[in-house]
Amino acid sequence: MNPRILFLLQHPLVYVVYALALASGIFYTALQSDFSFITPDSGYYLDEASRLSQAGVISGTLNSGFTYWPIGYPLLIAVIMNVFYVSALTASKLVNVFFLLGIFSLLRVMFKQQALLYALLFSHSLLIVLFRYTWSEPGFIFFELLAFFAAQQLVTFHTGKAMFLLFLSGAGLLMMRYSGIFIFPWLLWIIIQQWKYNKAVVVKLCIVLCLLLCVEVAYGLRNLALSGLWFGFKRGEDTNGIWLNLFFLSRAMTQQLSFMLHAKTTEVWLVAVLIQTTLIGLVWKMVQVKNELSFRLLHSNVWLSGSLLSLAVVAGLRFFIHFDDFNYRLLLPGLLPVAIYGLNQLTAKYPLFYARTLLVLTAFALLSLGCNFYPYFN
Repeated sequence: MNPRILFLLQHPLVYVVYALALASGIFYTALQSDFSFITPDSGYYLDEASRLSQAGVISGTLNSGFTYWPIGYPLLIAVIMNVFYVSALTASKLVNVFFLLGIFSLLRVMFKQQALLYALLFSHSLLIVLFRYTWSEPGFIFFELLAFFAAQQLVTFHTGKAMFLLFLSGAGLLMMRYSGIFIFPWLLWIIIQQWKYNKAVVVKLCIVLCLLLCVEVAYGLRNLALSGLWFGFKRGEDTNGIWLNLFFLSRAMTQQLSFMLHAKTTEVWLVAVLIQTTLIGLVWKMVQVKNELSFRLLHSNVWLSGSLLSLAVVAGLRFFIHFDDFNYRLLLPGLLPVAIYGLNQLTAKYPLFYARTLLVLTAFALLSLGCNFYPYFN
């Protein structure tokens, strides 16, 4: 492979064009769809956002009786409605696009020239579908990655800025989804890991942990006063049983292997995986260019532990509480940071891995964008 191709893919303009193309495609196709990627869950968010917009964002929030989920997502939709004078539906799609662009900006700050490698993960067919829906998961993923970044900055550089960013991102997680409570055992784990090495960092982490506990307690007491329940809504006990849940979990994990399209049948899934495997084999054989850039390693006690805890909280709750069966919506917020961490470790350890994976993901992304966007333009 010509090294110039690798240089071209690392150019900032390519990164910007890719980010804007993906964000624009998601926004356009979400609104062009016959059902606008709306579910009953989306209806709760849109109804509350419309009420907040009409009542005034500040006064509406203070007097809100919304407890089904945290109020953060509909609040942001209401803000966009008032700023851009658009409908609740359009505003919800804009919120998701802004979260996506925020993630791309964060990846650029973290990985510099290598950011495209990680950004290409967001052209995965299931992530495209996830960001089309009026759901809070895009915001949850943004605040999750921001929290991991802030924690690594705090552990490494011990700055007050990183401490403040960690608090803001943690509060964002709690206001996006109730499963954001994973941040408490995660911060406690980092504190234990840092206890012997840097007491100043431990103090900062303890302060952040206490402040976030105050946020959670205050919001929980609000829900308790309004609905009589800490998490605002009684969701009932699981009715699937452990074996059926394990089946749904394994099926959902397997579906993630189809990068280029959302395979709804086994036959389509097999074709997609076969094409992807062939591409990987061809690129691995052709590419012999070693990467000469320095790598910024992600801390396992920050990224890996946080990702696994995020996944464990959702998966653990699903085994005991009745809500959606295991699917990409539940799993991607936990799996995505794991994928980012894994790519980071492998590119640092194996010199050829970066160039080969960048070419593979570029090919996957082009196929995915074609499969997921072309039908809406035809």
